[in-house]
Amino acid sequence: MERIPFPNTVRTVRDINRSKVLRCIEQWPGISRKEITQKVGLTDAAVSRITRETIDCGLVVENADGESNGRPGRRHIGLNIRPEGGFVFAACLTVSDKSLTLLDLSGKPVATGTLADDAVTDFDALTGAIERQSRKLRKTADAAKHRILGIAAVMAGSVNHKTGFINISSLNALSQTPFASALEERLKIPVQVETLGNALNVAHKRDARDFRDGQTTLLVYVAMGMGSSWIIEGIPHRAEHDERLIAHVPTTDGRDGKTAPLLAEVSGYAILCKLHGVPPDPARHDFATHFESDVLAQAIDTAREGDPHVTSLFRMAGHKLGQHLFSICAALSPDHVALAGPVPQIAAYGDAVRAGLTQTFGTLGFDAPHVSVSPMSFLRATELFALEEFLYGSRLDLKRLLAD
Repeated sequence: MERIPFPNTVRTVRDINRSKVLRCIEQWPGISRKEITQKVGLTDAAVSRITRETIDCGLVVENADGESNGRPGRRHIGLNIRPEGGFVFAACLTVSDKSLTLLDLSGKPVATGTLADDAVTDFDALTGAIERQSRKLRKTADAAKHRILGIAAVMAGSVNHKTGFINISSLNALSQTPFASALEERLKIPVQVETLGNALNVAHKRDARDFRDGQTTLLVYVAMGMGSSWIIEGIPHRAEHDERLIAHVPTTDGRDGKTAPLLAEVSGYAILCKLHGVPPDPARHDFATHFESDVLAQAIDTAREGDPHVTSLFRMAGHKLGQHLFSICAALSPDHVALAGPVPQIAAYGDAVRAGLTQTFGTLGFDAPHVSVSPMSFLRATELFALEEFLYGSRLDLKRLLAD
C-alpha cells in the first residue's frame, strides 16, 4: 500500500469548517444547525452541507427532541456525534506503556490490549504484533474495517510528521525506521506518528482547563526519562527535534563543581538510582531499562503512602528541576509551565518544582510563571491525540466511511 500523503501544512477551508462544526456538535450535544451557524460564523448553506455529508457518512446523527420555541408541531432537530460511526486506534509505545486501544468517536475505549515486551525488541516483530492486536481488538468491538479512521502511534523521541519516519525513540526497535509506511502496508489504514510531548500538548489543548487560548506553555513530562514540548501562543509546536534534549541540560553541584545532565538529577531514573544506591549513568542508551518499569511505579506508590525517605528524594529532585527551568523560562517567557507524567503526580515533587522556580525568579524580583500538574496519563494523551488527528483534523477521510 502506498503511503497516504501527509496533509499540507495549510489546511483547506473545507477541512477547517468541517472541524469547527464537528467540535461544536461535540461540545454542545443536541445543538441545532441554526445554533451552529451562530457559534462558528458560517453560512446556513455551509453548515447544512457539512452536516449533511457527516450524517450521510455516519459520523453525525439527527435527533428530534421536543418542541421548538413553544410552537406546536415544530420539533427541535438536534445533532450529535454518533459514537459507533467510526473508530480510531491509539498506540502508546513507551518504555513503561506499550498499549493499543480502539476508541469510538466519543473517546471511549471499546477494546484494549497490550504488547508483550518481547514484541518490541525487533521492528518487524513490533509491527507484526500491532497488526495482530489490531485485528483482535476490531473483532472484539465488532468494528467494520472501513469504519476505522486511522491509527495514531506515540513514542518518546523525534519523528518526521510528514514521512512517518522515526528518527529516534526510547524503544530502540523504532529508531531509524519508516514506521508509518510499514504499518500502513500491514493495516491498510492511515497512520500518524507523534512524539509524546507533542501528543500531550495536543491532548491538553483539547481537554485541559489550564491550557487557555493564546498563551504560551512549556510542558515537561517526567517518567523514567524526561522530555519537553511547547504550546506557543495557543498553538502546539510540533517540531521534529528530539524532545528529550532537555534531559541533557547540564547541572552543576555548587559543592564540588561537578556537572551532570538534568536526567541524572531530576528524573524517575535519578530518583531510583539514589533510592537503590546505584551510580547514575545517563550516557547509557539503555538507561531507561536499567530498572524494571514497575520499580518506578513501586517508588511512586511508596511516596504516595508518605514514606519520608522516598518522599524527600522526590522533593529534592523536583526542587532542582524548578531551579533549572529558570533558564528556559527566562529565555522564552512562558505564561504557564505544565508538568506531566507519573513522577510529578507525587505532590512533593510538583510542589518542589513550583517552589524552586519561584525561588529562582524571586531572587531577581520577578514572578515565576504559573505551574500546574496534569493528571493525564501517556495512554490517555495518545487516545485524545488520535481523535484530534482522525476526527477533527484534516486526515478525516469521508470517502472511506461511505464504503459498503
